[in-house]
Amino acid sequence: MIQYKDDCVGCPPEIGCLGISCPYSNIPITYCDNCKQESTLYVFPDTDEQLCATCMERELNALWAGLTFQEKCEIFDVKEVKI
Repeated sequence: MIQYKDDCVGCPPEIGCLGISCPYSNIPITYCDNCKQESTLYVFPDTDEQLCATCMERELNALWAGLTFQEKCEIFDVKEVKI
């Protein structure tokens, strides 16, 4: 998930506030939808769930474990040696 944070630094009056143009305003912070930790996010193309590397690796490992040997071979284009 992406949340926006205001990190106002309190610009001096002689410079003035830049408002929404300020680089310290509306800073996007990303959080894992699963563990809620701030992190870089990854997403499957067919879902809106945004996961950190640790949670995504857990999901990928579960998917991999559920594949048959043949399906794993197909993913990497592994062929049987014919003699």
